[in-house]
Amino acid sequence: MLDHTDILIIGAGLSGIGTACHMATKLPDMSLQIIEMRERMGGTWDLFRYPGIRSDSNMHVYGYEFRPWVDDKSISPGAHILDYIEATARDYNLVDKISFGWRVVSADFSTETALWTVTLERAQGESKQVTCRWLQSCAGYYSYDAGYRPDFPEEAAFGGQIIHPQDWPQDLDYKDKRVVIIGSGATAVTLVPSMAEQGAGHVTMLQRSPSYIFPDKDYDPLAQKLMKVLPEKWAYRLIRKKNIFLERFKIGRALKYPVQTRELFEKKARALLPEDFDIAKHLRPSYPPATQRICFSPNGDLFTQIKAGKADIETGHIKRFTQDGIELEDGTHLPADIIVTATGLNIVMLGEAKFSVDGKAVNLPDHYIYKGCMLSNIPNAALSSGTLTASYTLRVELQARYVCNILAKLQETGADYAVPALTAAQQSAMPGLPFMGEFNSGYVLRAIDASPRQGDKDPWINHQTYLENKALLLAPVDDGSLDFVTLKTE
Repeated sequence: MLDHTDILIIGAGLSGIGTACHMATKLPDMSLQIIEMRERMGGTWDLFRYPGIRSDSNMHVYGYEFRPWVDDKSISPGAHILDYIEATARDYNLVDKISFGWRVVSADFSTETALWTVTLERAQGESKQVTCRWLQSCAGYYSYDAGYRPDFPEEAAFGGQIIHPQDWPQDLDYKDKRVVIIGSGATAVTLVPSMAEQGAGHVTMLQRSPSYIFPDKDYDPLAQKLMKVLPEKWAYRLIRKKNIFLERFKIGRALKYPVQTRELFEKKARALLPEDFDIAKHLRPSYPPATQRICFSPNGDLFTQIKAGKADIETGHIKRFTQDGIELEDGTHLPADIIVTATGLNIVMLGEAKFSVDGKAVNLPDHYIYKGCMLSNIPNAALSSGTLTASYTLRVELQARYVCNILAKLQETGADYAVPALTAAQQSAMPGLPFMGEFNSGYVLRAIDASPRQGDKDPWINHQTYLENKALLLAPVDDGSLDFVTLKTE
């Protein structure tokens, strides 16, 4: 590990490796290293090992723009995504730039030296300090230590196993077992059909309220055709553009025509489900489509398992756990040998590291997000973050290109640091809106009080669409809000 580097990236997952590739290519004369708290790269795709884990975005837009996704499956198993990340790191000579097993616990920027001093720790207690000019957080948006896990009444009464997907035991034997999965998000929608297909006796998805679930193919027929007749890079570029457009079109249509979109979802589900299935109760959310993430069911696998009698959905509130299952408030008893709490993630910012500027602690709610990736009045630092209505990687790569432009400008001008400047008067004139806008998923709402704010005008809006982010992030860096500061010399 270098004691000093020009660029320090926190995290060697999908966003960390992708961002490093952009920086290594566009800024070859700048030194770069990556700090990864785990012993392997891959982030989410190395951490989660539950049955059926897969992408919930089309891989032609979830994959990197500079590295074609060539698998037949556009909705891919997690192991294939991990292989893709590792192969990318090898091809771009990044493996030797990663220091594994170190956690970033704090970082302080000095406006006198224009350097970050970053404190690292190992699990064994060893600590180390390094310095860098630019600090890039690619640590994701959730805690790797533990998932979100509410307390349920009388949990101790249950005689079986209770498991969170983030801590999945690799030796779990669920063959012929009765499984209840609490939750209705992407993880639950993945687990139910996977466990049913792989030998569970019966799997029940227990939800307090429904989510939108859309069945569709797990492959892209056009992609498969184009990959056969065009050069790989040309085909990938066309497929990617097509899917970016379709993703935006579908979200826009859902927001504009919520009733028709709901009817389309229900029509698709009805064609795959038993005739007596209560769609209104189990598959009709109380909120409009696209105001929370939509769950994807590849080839309708969830509905297929329900029709086969291997799985079902129950909607209701938990009264208590019992020795052999869960009792709902309406008196329904769900027998279970295993209970899976697919209840979500604990949202954290900046990998839970403590940031400060000139020794003054950074309190995130006091800062405004700038162009979706920097924070007001915090110099030479950015965070990689996706959006809730489009593939995560789309904005991460735009952000990487934007940061490269800032670093190139620093080199060109001889300035020491760049800072999104927001005066107290400017801040008081803007509303402090939630970081994720009107999205009302539980994991978003739980994180509001610990997140930065956004304003009501650019560049202080945290846009959620690809085209808005592209226009903002690929514009010239000299926008009047980003100050380039040169230290005074004697």
